[in-house]
Amino acid sequence: MAIEFKQVNYLYKSFLHENSFSLNNLSLSINSGEFILVAGQTGSGKTTFLRLLDTLILPSNGEINFDGQIINNSSPEKILMKVRRNFGFVFQFPQRQLFSPTVLDDVEFAALNFGNNKAEASKKAKEVLKQIGIEEDLWEHSVFNLSVGQMRKVAIAGALVNQPKYLLLDEPTSGMDEYAKNDLLKILNYFHEQGATIIAVSHDINTLAPLVDRAIIFRRGKIISDNNPTKIFSKPMNADIQPPSTVSFARSIGLKSTPLSIDELADEIEAINE
Repeated sequence: MAIEFKQVNYLYKSFLHENSFSLNNLSLSINSGEFILVAGQTGSGKTTFLRLLDTLILPSNGEINFDGQIINNSSPEKILMKVRRNFGFVFQFPQRQLFSPTVLDDVEFAALNFGNNKAEASKKAKEVLKQIGIEEDLWEHSVFNLSVGQMRKVAIAGALVNQPKYLLLDEPTSGMDEYAKNDLLKILNYFHEQGATIIAVSHDINTLAPLVDRAIIFRRGKIISDNNPTKIFSKPMNADIQPPSTVSFARSIGLKSTPLSIDELADEIEAINE
């Protein structure tokens, strides 16, 4: 499955101010199996882009081609539901999408919502909870008694229980400590290796840049850079986005390379000292 945006505009309507474009004449393609970081300043259009992908909102103008299925501002709900079956969405604040009495109930609900019977939903929920790494003794706990990291893992389980082709995440590492971040990255890497396409909106460049295949940088509703992260962060980004701290440190000691992770930076320094 591939996705193509064709001259997509999204007009943000405001009662207090003039209407303005959140996305302006956006054209790009997304290929199956990519792991994409979407970055940019607050208000640059990142989350609007994510919501358009999941058809939570529709383009004001232009169209989006989902593997041959065209979506525009007049697409009927029946078609939108068909497209949504290919997507799992994890919001920035997981507590806003968790509402069932227990962890297991919450993930089961997502499976039931896609037409599975109770037995099928329970089986799928238990399988994905094990894959995500939620311990069995937590399955009957209230989701609201969990840590932020655990809640986000449950939200991801609910998004993945129906085996979507695309996983969309809005600020997936927000509010998490380094241990929880590393745990989350292992999960995302695992599902990416299984063939899932992952698109993550994030300000956390340090954490995600080493993992992704592609980075897309937004500014004022337009894409200003779209490439692999090494090429993007090898050039100055002005005030739009700061490069990973490893890149900044490498520049400060005179390295011309673009190490995206601590391991890459250590290898570069070791090579100099040999």
